[in-house]
Amino acid sequence: CDSAHFVFPAKSTKIAVFGDSLSDNGNTFKATHGAMPPSPFYHGGRFSNGPVWVEHLANTIPSAKLVDLAFGGATSSSKLIGAQFGRVAAPEIPGALEQAHKWVSSVGGRKNVHPKSTLATLWVGANDYFNAEAAGRHDIDPCAVVDRIMDTIDVLRRTGVINFLIFDQPPVSNRIPFWSHNILLAQRIGALAKQHPGLRLVRMEMVGIFEEIVKDRARFGLDMPIELVTSPCLNQTTNPWTECQDSIHLLWDRVHPTTKVHKIIGNLAYDALVKEGLLSA
Repeated sequence: CDSAHFVFPAKSTKIAVFGDSLSDNGNTFKATHGAMPPSPFYHGGRFSNGPVWVEHLANTIPSAKLVDLAFGGATSSSKLIGAQFGRVAAPEIPGALEQAHKWVSSVGGRKNVHPKSTLATLWVGANDYFNAEAAGRHDIDPCAVVDRIMDTIDVLRRTGVINFLIFDQPPVSNRIPFWSHNILLAQRIGALAKQHPGLRLVRMEMVGIFEEIVKDRARFGLDMPIELVTSPCLNQTTNPWTECQDSIHLLWDRVHPTTKVHKIIGNLAYDALVKEGLLSA
């Protein structure tokens, strides 16, 4: 992997990252002045015990410059439903759609985007469902959430981005309608690919990925009984919270992967990019 590079010619390759805590490398920690995620249980402002998947991915590609705009707590769009921690609103946290608009403004629009040297990643949606449940918002369903995800892709597409790595929802909580969300997202991405054949849309199917990790856990370095693999390392039911003393759990807390699993996801993303011809191994 050390010699990996993007197959398209580029003086500087950018990985532009949009989404929520699953991709955030410290933005929410800065925006909340260190309040979220709470130290010392989360590493370096990440919602995990170490680097997140896209940092692991970027480390395997020497030419890549990581531009991470993801925020922990982010929804698909702040205008659909805003971010919150517990029941406290967090208006300082932009949704993925707002992150995309901010990035477009920061680069100065289409004339400054180099389509062949930019990869956009997008992983968002869980907080829409969590926050809608807390607010009693029955209008926020997979149709509404996937609409905003597609709006985000469209903003980036219209700015010239053609390379996308898009994640659906993993099966980490029964509060997320992940099956209907994932099916609809796959349908919409498929339709977009037919409408714009020049786009390179790589989709990460997280239900299958999590099932593969758990089923073949020994191969992935998570060699322990299934009930321990799928229980969180961080016990948030005690006061104070307590951590497990090993590094072989699937989840750090109830919904966020450990950095070990983030690395696995980063490696699988690398493999997917190679398979689809966006990366040369």
